[in-house]
Amino acid sequence: MLMRDRLKKTLNDRTTLFVGLYIAGLIFYYLNPFDSIELTEWERSFGPASMKGLSIEKRVLNIYINYYLLLPITAFLGICSARIVIGKNESQKKAVRDISFINTFALIAAYTSRFASGTELVISINSVVTSALTFIIAIAVASLIHIDDNFEYEDYIISYVNHLIISLGFILPFQADERTIGYFYAISVLVTLLDMWILKISTMLQRKELFYFFWKYAYYGAALWVCVVEGMYIMASIGYIILHPFRILLTVIAVFAAVCLLISWKKKNTGLDKFSYTGVILSVGIMSLLENQYKILYDVRNYANLFEVGNVSVSLETIERGKIPIIDYFSAHAIRDVLSSLLYWMVGGDARTAIFSNPWQSLSQILGILFLYFILTRIFNRNWVILITLIFPLVIPNTFWGELALIAVIGLLFLVKNPEKLSSYLLFWLAIGVCCFTRYDSGISVGLSCILTATLLVVMKNMSARRYIYSFILVAFPTLVFYICYSIIKNFDWIGRIDEWMDVGAKSSATWATITFGNPSSLKFFIIYELFPSLDVAMIIITIILLILNRTARDRGALALTFSLSYSFMITRTLVYHNLEVTKTGWTGVIINFFPLAVFFFCIYICELFPKKISSVNCAYLPLCAFGISLALSVFIIGEKNPDEYSSIYGRGVGFARQFDVRKMQLPVTEDNNRTEYSEYTKSVYLPFERIFNLLLTDDQTFVDFANITGLYALTDREYPCYVSQTPSLLSNLSSQEHYIEEIKSSDAPLAIIGNKDLDFTMYMQEVRHNIKYYKVAEYIFENYRPLTMVGTDFALWCRNDNYELYHSILGETMMEDDCYIPIEPGYDADNHSYKLEDIPYIWANFDSDGAVNNEIICLADDIDHYMMDGRSTEEFSYDFPGGLEKQNGQYIFFEYTGVQEEATATLRVSENGMYPYEFSFKVKPERNKYLIRLSCDYFWYSFEPNIATFSTDDEDGCFSNVAILMGD
Repeated sequence: MLMRDRLKKTLNDRTTLFVGLYIAGLIFYYLNPFDSIELTEWERSFGPASMKGLSIEKRVLNIYINYYLLLPITAFLGICSARIVIGKNESQKKAVRDISFINTFALIAAYTSRFASGTELVISINSVVTSALTFIIAIAVASLIHIDDNFEYEDYIISYVNHLIISLGFILPFQADERTIGYFYAISVLVTLLDMWILKISTMLQRKELFYFFWKYAYYGAALWVCVVEGMYIMASIGYIILHPFRILLTVIAVFAAVCLLISWKKKNTGLDKFSYTGVILSVGIMSLLENQYKILYDVRNYANLFEVGNVSVSLETIERGKIPIIDYFSAHAIRDVLSSLLYWMVGGDARTAIFSNPWQSLSQILGILFLYFILTRIFNRNWVILITLIFPLVIPNTFWGELALIAVIGLLFLVKNPEKLSSYLLFWLAIGVCCFTRYDSGISVGLSCILTATLLVVMKNMSARRYIYSFILVAFPTLVFYICYSIIKNFDWIGRIDEWMDVGAKSSATWATITFGNPSSLKFFIIYELFPSLDVAMIIITIILLILNRTARDRGALALTFSLSYSFMITRTLVYHNLEVTKTGWTGVIINFFPLAVFFFCIYICELFPKKISSVNCAYLPLCAFGISLALSVFIIGEKNPDEYSSIYGRGVGFARQFDVRKMQLPVTEDNNRTEYSEYTKSVYLPFERIFNLLLTDDQTFVDFANITGLYALTDREYPCYVSQTPSLLSNLSSQEHYIEEIKSSDAPLAIIGNKDLDFTMYMQEVRHNIKYYKVAEYIFENYRPLTMVGTDFALWCRNDNYELYHSILGETMMEDDCYIPIEPGYDADNHSYKLEDIPYIWANFDSDGAVNNEIICLADDIDHYMMDGRSTEEFSYDFPGGLEKQNGQYIFFEYTGVQEEATATLRVSENGMYPYEFSFKVKPERNKYLIRLSCDYFWYSFEPNIATFSTDDEDGCFSNVAILMGD
C-alpha cells in the first residue's frame, strides 16, 4: 500500500511528473539506439548492411533495449530526479516548471534533427538540450548542499540565464568541437554553482543589488567580444596591422570586467530593470554576426543569385553616390536588405565587404527579436519573456521575414498604454512610417493593420481623435515637404516618382502571378489557403466584438487584431508568386508570416478576458502551446524541414561561437587587407565585363542591364542608372517601362547587356522572354543600340548606334585575339527568335485597357499566297506589307482568325523576303475573333526590313483575314 500511495502521489503531482519526464527527455536525447551495430560475427550473408560491416541483429536489439528498456528506466530516474530538484519550495518548483515548459519546445525541435546528416546516425550535440541538462544537474547539486535555500523565483531564472551566458563564455574563446564541448559544459556547471553561492552570500549580506548590478553589465560581455573582434577586422580592412588580437581581446574584457565591478560596488541598485536582459539577447544573438575568419569568400554561384544580390548591391548607390534608399532607388525588400550593409560601411568597413560578404546580414533578425522581447514585456513578467526569447525556436530559417516591421507594433502599444499624451501619437506615426519601408510586403501589411486597429480604438473613443489626426499631420507634412524639396534639388518629378513606386510596389501582382498556386488536393494547400484564412477571419471578428464589449486588456486585443489583420493582408502575396507552386515546400516566411503570432496574441487576449475560467498558469502556457502548434504546422508540414540547433537564438549564438577560434583569426599582416575574396566563378562572370567597361567607358558612364544581372553594377563599380533595381524583371506595367526609358535617356549609358542563351533570368522570367514581357524597353534598346560583341557565350554587349564605329575600332585594336570577345552583327542569334505567346494575342485584341486594337492603321497587308504545306494538314497564309515603315513607338499586326477546333495553335512568321525570320506561336479560339501581336518586340524589326507575314495553323478549317499593320503606342 505504501508503494501504491507513493505512485498515486507522484501521478497526482503533475508538476513533478512533467519535470521528471522532461529530464528523462533530456537524458534520452543522448542515448543512441543506432550505435554499436558493427558486425562481429558473419554468417556469410551478402546483404547491403553486411557488406558494409553492419549487423542487423544488433540494430534490432538496440531498438528494443533503448525504447523498451532504457526509456522506461530513464523516465523513472527522471521522475526521481525531479523530486530532488523541485522538492524544496514553491519558488523552486515554479521556476523549474517554467524553465522545463519552455525548454520542452526546444527539446521537441532538437529531437526532430537529433541525428547528424549522413549514414552513420551520430547524435548531434544540441546546445539548448545540453545547457538545460547541465543546469538541472547544477540545481540538483545546489539543493543537496543547500545553496538555494532562500532563493526566490527570480533567483532561479537569473541563475539559469547566467548559466547560459557562462556556457557561452567558455565556448566562445576557444573552438569547441564534438570532443571538447562536454568539458566546457562540465566546467560551466561548477561556475554556475559558484555563481549561485555568490548570490546566496550577497543575499545573506543584504547586498543582493551588487550581484544584480554586476550581471546587468556582464550580460553585455559576449556582445563586447564580438564588437572588439569586428572592430579589429574593420581596422585591418582599413590598413592597420594587428599582431596580437588575442591579447587585445583579453585586455578589453578584463578592463570591462574591472569597470563593472567598480561601478557595481559604488552604486546602489535594487535589482534587474526591464532593460537588463537586453544585454543577454544582444550577446547571444550577436554571435550570428561573428565571422570565424577575416577573409570571406563571395560566390555568386549562378545568374539567379546575381539577380537576387541586386536587392543589396544597390546600397552602393548610397555608399558611393549619396543616394537615399526608397527615394533615389527602389529595392524590392526596401531597407531591410540594405540596412546591415549601410551600417557596416558607416562604421568603417569597405563597401564591397558590406555588400557581398555582409558580416552583419543577420542584424534585422536580431532587432526583430529585441522588438518582440519589448512587446512581450508589456504583457508578461520579464523573467518569463527572457526564457521565451532565448530558448523557444523562434528563428527557424524562412519562417518569419517581418522582423523590423514589429517597430510599428511597439508604437501601437505605446499609444494604447498612453492615449492622453501627444508624444505617443507622434511616436506611433513615426513608427508606422519606418515600418512601411522596412520591407514592403510585411512592413506595409503591419503598418496598415496598426492604423486600422488604432482607428477602431479612436472610433470607440478609447483614444483622442483630435490628437490622432493632428499628430498624423505633424509627421506627414514635414516629410512631404522634405521629399518635395529633395526632388527639386535632385531634379526629378516627385509625383512621377510616386507613380513609379506605385507601379512596381503596389501594381506588380499581375506581372508575377502564376497559373496555379499549389496542389489543391494536398494537406499543405488545405492548411495555407483554407484552414488558416478561415481561422484568421474568425479571430478578427471575435477580437473586434470583444474589443467593443470589453474595456479591459485593450493592449492585448490591439495586438491580436493587428497580427490577424497583418496575416490577412499578406494572403494576397501567397497567391501571387511565393506560393506552393513556385516554392514547392513553401517559403513559410511569406506564406505563413504573421499567423503564428496572430494565434499567440489572440490566445493571450482570450485568457486575459476570462481569468476566472482559465488559471494563471494556463494563461501563460496555453498561448505558447498554440503558438508552437501553428509554428509546427508551418515548419514540419508546409516547410518540410526540421528545426535544428540554430532554431533558437541561444542555439544559434552557441553554434556560431563553436565555429570561432580567436587564435586563428588570420588578420592580414601585409598590404593585402581586402576582406572579401571572390570565387573563380564569380571572377569569370564579372571580370570580362569590367575589362571591356574600363576600355570603352569613362568613370562616370554606365550600362543598361536587360539580362537581370543587377549585381554586376556593384561588381564593376558602375552607377545604377535608374530608380527600380533588378530590372527589367521588376518593371510591372507599361507605365513603369516608360519611366525606366526616360531614366535611361537621361543617363550616360552607351552600352547594354542582353542575354544570349536560352537561360532563366537572363532571357526569361517565369517562362516569358524579356523582349515580350518588357517590350517597350526592348524596343527602345533595339532602336537606339546595335550588337557590338559577345562577352563569353551567355551575353551579348550592344552599344549606342552613334558609338558603334568608335567602339568597334577600339575592340579591333585591343581584343582581336581574346576568345571572350567576338564581334557580332545583327542576326548573330538567328536561331533564337521563337516566342510562345499563349493567349496574349487574343487578350491584347479584346481586353486591352488602352484599346490598342483601335490604333491608327499604317497599311493593309496583301494576301500573296495561300497553300497547303506538303505532306501535312497545316495551311499557310502569306501576306506582304511595305518595308521601311516608321519604327517609332513600335507596331502591331492585327488580324482576324476564324476556326472550328476548340483547341488549336497558330504561328506567325515574320521575315524580310524569307530572310531573318522570327515567329510567334499562340492559341486561337473557334469562331471568328480578333488578334493582335506586337511585331516590333524583336530586334529584327529594327535591324532589317521585314515585309512578309506568314500564318499557319493546325486547324484544317481555320483561316486568317483582315491583316493590317497598326501604329504602336
